[in-house]
Amino acid sequence: MSASSAQSLFERFAEAVAELRSRIVITDDEYQAMVDAIRLRVFRVAGLQQLRLVQQVLDSLVNALERGEGLDTWRRQLGEDIRNAWGAGSAFRLETIFRTNIQTALNRGRYAQMAHPSVLRLRPFWMYDAVLDSRTSLICRERDQVVKPADDPYWQTGYPPLHHRCRGAVRTLRKRQAEQKGITDTSDLSSAPGAGFGAPPTQSNFIPDLIGVDPGLRAIYEGS
Repeated sequence: MSASSAQSLFERFAEAVAELRSRIVITDDEYQAMVDAIRLRVFRVAGLQQLRLVQQVLDSLVNALERGEGLDTWRRQLGEDIRNAWGAGSAFRLETIFRTNIQTALNRGRYAQMAHPSVLRLRPFWMYDAVLDSRTSLICRERDQVVKPADDPYWQTGYPPLHHRCRGAVRTLRKRQAEQKGITDTSDLSSAPGAGFGAPPTQSNFIPDLIGVDPGLRAIYEGS
């Protein structure tokens, strides 16, 4: 990754930090029982069943985002109790947790900026921007440079991150820039986002089925 890409990854804008701070900590078992709409509001770590440890991971990610710290620094600051809870393979899990959650927060914060009415008036088109190297997934490679109007239904399922460790982002374009690039036909995409990925941070037209959902979690969603 280039120095400029690394800098943008850890850009410390307030919306990204606020998004990460707003997560509600739950256990992995509770997460599996949730409907998708509520999952956007919570934070869990696969394999951790102690809320104390999950909260520790979330707090550490918030601190890393605020300070602009990279993976190695963040990993060194985590307690041994988290590594012991996972045992073998913890290094891979830690990297996945770090990259996925930091990128999710950045993209959701970016969404709040791009969707502001004053920004949309000037830059009403969005373009998917993938990091192209040997680690780029087919999902992101196919979508690199996809240009669509900001209100196009495509972004309801194609907003990053699109999978674990996704490094994709969305850039805004002026109308003239979009016309020069051309609106992309995405009807022939051969890959789909990973399960649970691709939706934008807000979908005000989505009404989930809350039957059977824990009353406390239902209250969290209904109070949003």
